[in-house]
Amino acid sequence: KEDGQKPIIRNFKNYIYILNYYKENNLPYLKFYSCINGGKSFDLEQDISSPSQIFNLIEYSMCVDNYGNIHVFWIDHDNDNFIYYRKSSDNGNSFTSEKKLTAGFEWVHNPYCFVSKNNELYLIFQAYKDYKIDLYFIKSIDGGETFSIPYRITNNENIQEDDSKVIVYNGTIYVSYIDYFSTHNLYLVKSTDGGLTFSPPIRINKTEGEVDFGYDITIDSKGNIFVVYKDITNNFQGDLIVAKSS
Repeated sequence: KEDGQKPIIRNFKNYIYILNYYKENNLPYLKFYSCINGGKSFDLEQDISSPSQIFNLIEYSMCVDNYGNIHVFWIDHDNDNFIYYRKSSDNGNSFTSEKKLTAGFEWVHNPYCFVSKNNELYLIFQAYKDYKIDLYFIKSIDGGETFSIPYRITNNENIQEDDSKVIVYNGTIYVSYIDYFSTHNLYLVKSTDGGLTFSPPIRINKTEGEVDFGYDITIDSKGNIFVVYKDITNNFQGDLIVAKSS
């Protein structure tokens, strides 16, 4: 096996799940592994996609909801205007047939999923439509049985939103993204009406124009938001900075 990239690890109770892209005999696969013995062995192995689907190495995401359902999303780079979805309700022993969740875009990239405490499933992604690149999201309130139409998050003329992430707290949706190619800033927008409208972007990084790729975001039980990111003000190697909003 070769070209293993971007492994994703999640857990539910004593189960550990891994999703990874790799090539075998020059054919690309998206592979799922499951373990129940504390990481000693990963005996369960599933092919999530067919080997004819060519992946970009960052074009998949996995999350586990509060009931233990596993949700996997990916993009077929032979036909990259679709996001595909499969779900497992038996710890990865079997998955549903694949669904296409998007249509009407020239292309889609960078899916990222999140499950809220009340078990709503959110997926954000970057997409090209009407000669513009923006962020969109879809959500499911029934455990992945059905999904909403795509809602547009951003409407920026000169910004390309990369590496987007989403967190949800008490019904408020927070979306972060980095504009590496234009302003070199890290931004956050939020919605208090279920995603129908989003606020204007606010800058997260302290020093304007001095953010490099690589950040993460989380929220604690009191609603405090923490963002860790790479600041290159002093040198290109960067400093690790944590920003907080109460």
